[in-house]
Amino acid sequence: MNNKEITQLTNISNSLNAYFTSIGENFVKDIDKHNRTQHFNNYKTYCTLSLKNSLFCTPVGRNELIYINSKLKNNKSPGPDNIGSKLVKDNVSILVDPLIHLFNLSITTGVVPDKLKLAKVIPV
Repeated sequence: MNNKEITQLTNISNSLNAYFTSIGENFVKDIDKHNRTQHFNNYKTYCTLSLKNSLFCTPVGRNELIYINSKLKNNKSPGPDNIGSKLVKDNVSILVDPLIHLFNLSITTGVVPDKLKLAKVIPV
């Protein structure tokens, strides 16, 4: 890391974590640098028209959600909400209608909750 050899396991783990968790942030910085040199200060400069209805997504259906839920792997770690896939799978009959409502609301409004934009990065 920074042209230095790292040998302690904790430092190796922390270095890998720092690398993988900064990829997105560094990518944004690179885009910002490029955009400044190209005189594109923000997306409004080259995306002037809003095309709210230019994309259609089919609403999520009950059977589709139940099918996708059945394909979830039990051994995957939970997300930021700390709810594991096994808990969701075991309670799908109770959760299916509220989840359908939330997913379809997100599709129709174009709003995705910030927590759904997060991902755990675990290098193997």
